[in-house]
Amino acid sequence: MRALFTLTVFLSSFLLFLVQPLVGKMVLPTFGGAPPVWTASLVFFQTTLLLGYAYAHVSAARLSLGRQVALHVSLLLVALGTLPISAGSAGFVRVQALAAAEAAPPALLVMGALAMLVGLPFFAISGSTPLLQRWYITGQDAATARPYVLYSVSNLASLCALLAYPFLLEPRLRLADQSWSWACGYVALCALVLGCGILLIRKHRPSQGEIGPDSPPAPVAKEPPDGRRPLRWIAFAAVPSSLLLGVTSYLTSNVAPIPLLWVVPLALYLLSFVLAFSPRRLVPTPLLARLLPLLLVPVALLLVLEQPQAEFAALHLAVFFLAAWMCHARLYEQRPEPARLTAFYLWVTTGGVIGSILTGLIAPMAFDTLLEYPLALAAAAALMTPRRSGTQARRIDFLYGIAIGVVTLALIALTRDVLGLGAGPIRTAVTIGIPVLLCFLASDRPARFALSLCALFLVSAWAEPQLAGKLALTERSFFAVHRVLLTDHGRFRRLLHGTTVHGMQDTQNPERPLTYYHPTGPVGQVFAALAARGQAPRVAAVGLGVGSIAAYGQPGQRVTFFEIDPAVRRIARDARLFTFLSKSRGDVDIVLGDARLTLARQPDGAFGLIVLDAFSSDAIPMHLLTREAMAGYVAKLAPGGLLAYHISNRYLALEPVVAGAAADLGLEAWVRAPEREYGVVGRILDGGAGGIIAPRVETVAQAQAVVNAARFPPRGQRSQIALLPHNQFARVPPAHLTSMIDRSTVVQILLESRHGIENADAIAAIDGVDLLAVGLNDLSADLDCLGDVQNSQMRAACRQVAAAAARHGKLAVVGGVQDAAHYAALLGDGFAPLIFAGIDTDILCAGLNARVADWRTRLQAVRSVENPQPDNNSDSDL
Repeated sequence: MRALFTLTVFLSSFLLFLVQPLVGKMVLPTFGGAPPVWTASLVFFQTTLLLGYAYAHVSAARLSLGRQVALHVSLLLVALGTLPISAGSAGFVRVQALAAAEAAPPALLVMGALAMLVGLPFFAISGSTPLLQRWYITGQDAATARPYVLYSVSNLASLCALLAYPFLLEPRLRLADQSWSWACGYVALCALVLGCGILLIRKHRPSQGEIGPDSPPAPVAKEPPDGRRPLRWIAFAAVPSSLLLGVTSYLTSNVAPIPLLWVVPLALYLLSFVLAFSPRRLVPTPLLARLLPLLLVPVALLLVLEQPQAEFAALHLAVFFLAAWMCHARLYEQRPEPARLTAFYLWVTTGGVIGSILTGLIAPMAFDTLLEYPLALAAAAALMTPRRSGTQARRIDFLYGIAIGVVTLALIALTRDVLGLGAGPIRTAVTIGIPVLLCFLASDRPARFALSLCALFLVSAWAEPQLAGKLALTERSFFAVHRVLLTDHGRFRRLLHGTTVHGMQDTQNPERPLTYYHPTGPVGQVFAALAARGQAPRVAAVGLGVGSIAAYGQPGQRVTFFEIDPAVRRIARDARLFTFLSKSRGDVDIVLGDARLTLARQPDGAFGLIVLDAFSSDAIPMHLLTREAMAGYVAKLAPGGLLAYHISNRYLALEPVVAGAAADLGLEAWVRAPEREYGVVGRILDGGAGGIIAPRVETVAQAQAVVNAARFPPRGQRSQIALLPHNQFARVPPAHLTSMIDRSTVVQILLESRHGIENADAIAAIDGVDLLAVGLNDLSADLDCLGDVQNSQMRAACRQVAAAAARHGKLAVVGGVQDAAHYAALLGDGFAPLIFAGIDTDILCAGLNARVADWRTRLQAVRSVENPQPDNNSDSDL
């Protein structure tokens, strides 16, 4: 019996946790990632979970065992009729139509979509875990039944689901297959629940005087009622829940914005439940309470000083785990008699919902910074094992906290405003070190310790003692805390989100964009190539920042930004902070909303350039990088248009992701590697790129390093890998795979300098080099004839490269050609007829326009024959 109930509880919790990311993947493409979507999702799942626990409590309190089993099995079977979960269901399709027509508020549509997709199954499973535990103890001796062990099992199942979805299921199964797999698990759950019910009814036969005609008597609570006890349950559940959201937001935006980092704190949260409700106590609760200040005080110091180094992430996670474990251990110690089990779980769930709402919904509206995280830490300190104290002691606790705040404020004013000490170790030691030490001295009294930490956090958040520059603005939105910092006596203005600079402007040279938007950077090179062709196409920029791209706008050119965060739009538009938008020579407009949805509403072929730079800190909105998203972007490009991804990231190599998506769409992706960073070449090719472009190669050693990274032995040193996207990840013999990939991989060496031209013959002789390419624009700059790509010096350099390639059986290609006559001359010199899309797009466009004009003429002739009536249709009708 115990094994059956344990298995059923495990499967129930596993499915309950697993379905949430599954449904999220279905909803996200329709509704995007705007704040109402996430808020509505949080409210829906939390509310449905709470309703499920309330249903379990009422059912256990009012119905006999047989009726409980009949009702719950019937509910599960009715919900089974709504499976499998499918985005093609009639109800969800109707909601999608309403969303497309913007016929209702997004939050209501999201909750309606979730209700249509998974509402009834989620509600039914939510009530399963508490009901199963209630059934388990029916008619048994509570001392031997140990029902709370099943709560530990349920959290262990949730932990397994958390790790299984992103690492096992999602990478291997399509969404439809995931849905069918979940439905099969649900069928198994129905069978197990029915088996548990039948087993209980057969084991406990009714007798005279029992509660119902087919039910054994329910266990009766032996303990006297305590009106304050549910409040303690709520507190012990709310604080870890609040801490979970707080530490996740802080880590993913300020410390280490690594994708999927949110999995770690959530796993620790679930693990704390598993350990706290386990019958074997690994660590006594008083010891947990004594250890907490030893970690909490250093974390408080890091928070006040805003030290976001990634190596400190482990310390934040450790103090969170210790605080959650302590609170849940105290919650377990406060558990009631088994007869009140469902009420206990209802109050615990209520506490978790309250903590989530306070941190996830109310805090972003109430605070300008992530203040809820340090305040939740102070609340955890208040819940440490209490000491008995009288009225006088409580008064001293309160006064001690006020004194900490006054001392902190006085020290900041003294060192920064009176003595004029700049940011440094001396000012830090005085203004922060002394108050933190005073806080630690109070750590043996939970109330005093908590009040001291609150005072320290509140004063520090207001005074900002750690800033090296002047803070011009702090604004918090649903997505992030944005700060505008003035440095160098106000000359430079930076927009910060966590540890990442999302734009900067020099007030002494405000027209020149900085950081990765600099004219010599990738974005500058793209606009320079467009300007060299005399083109100024309409530009779409996904991600606004401070509007740096607007600095490249030309008169009559339209630049459209697609931004999801209203706070970013307000900051970029404020001419007192940044002037890229207000001083742009182009026509600038901003479309607010999730870019994947708002860009999809634009006409096909509307843009000559689409720039994707929508990443928050180093966290990636993955729905903007999928194959489907890329196909949508390509549809919005005009013929010959460019699609530019900003893929620099401190934690992920995004080159293979973009290359793989392009390859899946039938596009051949040749990736330009970072200059002289040949270590990434193999990783780029393993991700699906069909070729590598090595820029500004000047020596034989540099060219050989590229070949070593791109070719398998014996020609190179590229590492072997069993599965590659080039052949749809089919498993083939290694020798055949490496030979096939080596033959299809193109290695292009880009010669853009005098030294590169001089070494062209030796570079062409290297086994493994396929193409020698000449970059005319950069070469002309190195030869001191910028822009004059047809003079005798440039022609001689090009002929030298073509001759070297021909001697060694290689191809020579050229980029940067601006007219057809020049291109024809280069072909006569021996260059191969290879067009660089995105550089020589004007040649492609000229041929395409000629072909379109020819077809229009033929169509008009056919119409004239078939219909001699006057035809007033415009070209757009054709």
